[in-house]
Amino acid sequence: MSQFEAILAFDGVCNLCNALVRFVIRIDKKGKIAFISLQDDRAANYFGDAAGQINSVLLVHDNMMYYESDAIIKLFNIAGGGWRIINVAKILPKAWRDSLYQWIARNRYKWFGKKKACPLPGPDIADRFL
Repeated sequence: MSQFEAILAFDGVCNLCNALVRFVIRIDKKGKIAFISLQDDRAANYFGDAAGQINSVLLVHDNMMYYESDAIIKLFNIAGGGWRIINVAKILPKAWRDSLYQWIARNRYKWFGKKKACPLPGPDIADRFL
């Protein structure tokens, strides 16, 4: 999977998803996570048919694909440091976690807005985007 440990596919026009990516770039000090917009045609190379079926975030790590709340939990675990505290969320049943995730995902444009196009990364972080 190249030099990266994981790849996060995200909704490139979603303001919340873009904020998540910017946040993960800041906390992933070792640069273990790469990013690709789900709107990028190349996303199917990494995620297959799932890239067209998921509309918020999707994570690949160690040849496993993670969706919804599992993707967020795994993402923060890979980023490392104190962010691993998110594992506490696993005490909740997966159905509850995923319901919360789906509720936020359904409302993300209404609450956070969306861009007309996926913004391009600056030169300082361009190497993190596939």
